[in-house]
This record gives sequence, C-alpha cells and structure tokens, in this order.
Amino acid sequence: MKRDDTKLLIEMMQILLNGGSFSVKALEKKYGTPERTIRSKIQNNIQPLFPEIIVYDPSTERWRAKEDLREKTILSAKELVSLQMMKNHVSNFSDEIIQDANKLLNKFQQGVFSNEVFRNTRKEKLDIEHQEMMTLLLNAIRQKKRVSCVYNNKQRVIEPLKIVTLEGYWYLYLFNIVKENGEKESKKFHLKSMTNICILDENFEYPKISFFKKFNTSINAYFDLSKKHETIELLIHKDIVKYFKRIPLSSTQWIDDTIKNEYQTCRIEVTKIEEILPTIQQYLPKIKVLYPPELEDKILENIQNYTK
Repeated sequence: MKRDDTKLLIEMMQILLNGGSFSVKALEKKYGTPERTIRSKIQNNIQPLFPEIIVYDPSTERWRAKEDLREKTILSAKELVSLQMMKNHVSNFSDEIIQDANKLLNKFQQGVFSNEVFRNTRKEKLDIEHQEMMTLLLNAIRQKKRVSCVYNNKQRVIEPLKIVTLEGYWYLYLFNIVKENGEKESKKFHLKSMTNICILDENFEYPKISFFKKFNTSINAYFDLSKKHETIELLIHKDIVKYFKRIPLSSTQWIDDTIKNEYQTCRIEVTKIEEILPTIQQYLPKIKVLYPPELEDKILENIQNYTK
C-alpha cells in the first residue's frame, strides 16, 4: 500500500477516535484519491474494526462513530489501521494459516478492547469546525507560516508553534506579534476560543528543537513557556509517595528514597508556583512545603479565603 494511502487511512481513523466525522468528497479533494477508492478503503480497512459503530450518515454525507471509540480501545489510529491491514493481508495464504492468523489477531484485538480495559479519558471534544481549525493551524506550523486570528475579541498576528493538551484541554503555544513594536511574546491560546483563523503569506523562523524540550516539564495549563524554571522542594508522606512514583508529575521530578519522620523529600521544577499548587492542595495535609516560602504562603491564603 502506498504511503499516501496509509496516511489517508490513519487520518480517517484519527478523526473517528477524536469523536469527529469526515466527508469522502473532502478527502478526495485533499488527497486526489477517487471517491470510489476511498469508499473501498473505508469498507475494507476502517469499518471492519467497529462494524456496529462506524456508520455512514446519508443526511450529512459523512462517516462517523455512533459511540465514543476511545472507550472501546486503547490502540492509536495507526495501530488500529495496521491491525486491520494485517488481517486483510493473511487472506493471501492457505486456509489453515488464514484461520490460525485470524484467531491470533482477533485474540489480540479483544485483549485491548473495552471488555478487558476501562479507560476514562477526560478530553475536550472538538466538533467538525474545530477539527478543521486544528488542521489549518497544523498546516501553518508545518509550513512555518504566520496566522491571523481573533482571540479575546482582539485581532492578532501569531506564529503558531505547537498544539498540546493539558488537563484534557486543547491549547496552541505561539509567539504573538505585538502591533506597536513588532516584538514577539510567548503566549498560550485556548484552541476553541480562537476564531477567524487565516494563514498569511508570511514565513517565520521556527525555533530549534531544544526550545521545545521544555514542554516535557509541563504539569498543567499554568505552564509558561516564556518563564525560567524554579525548583520546588516538598515533603511527601510515605503513604502517598507511591502515587507520585507511578505517574511522575513531570520529567524533572526527583524523590529521595530515604524516609525521615514518615516523609520523603521531593524536588520538581516549575515555571510558576500555580503549576504545582493544585497538586499540593489535593493531597493536604500529606504534603508540606520546604521551598519556596511564597508557595506555602499562597496555600495558607487559599485556605483562609475558603474558610471565610
């Protein structure tokens, strides 16, 4: 199968996994693949994965999923497409091999579908309009083109850098061009709050790869790409340390294995104290702040405001 054909299959599957729908006509225009060929690919490689769920809606002329596919599988779009292509490929062998291969692939498939795994994914859903907006922004990022848009009722010119999900919400990290002096300022826009997006015929210089390594340290939406890291030092009670070890808050997290007075020391780097604040408040009184003092002051202030 050609590379573009595989790319087309993965894109269709990804749209369905995201809770969206797609039009065969739109895909024909984008890839230059005839409608008849696309329909054949859907029937042979997409629909068999979830035959009772993936359906064609004649009223909108779009393919969609009747249920949330994220609750049906833990596989990615690429993995699902690869699985179905393997199942299709074994048809070229003898009947005995076909039977054994299909049993093996079906057994694997059943092992990763919802009967065996429950997956509670809280992620902001994107409707068709916002999926098209995301595609537009991704194209601008790939082409290194500036974009005009409206955000918070202001017309802006931006340099889009990266689309991310933080705590289930979609954000675009970017450089905002200040009208008055043309300087760039690092910003984060909530994706669904952006409107009137248009790619401009203006190229920009994309940052080096090292610039984006900082994203690996983000904890939540308070992460600020423009700020330097500061070290937070905590005491975590031994009863809850296991939760931090199972899923580290970020790549900068370090926990001392030594237990002193039932607590273990933890260090982590943040761009703003608000990044770590919700986690500490969630586990009070099992977490104590060693450094910086303003973090402890902020926690006490929040508690006092709550009890008023």
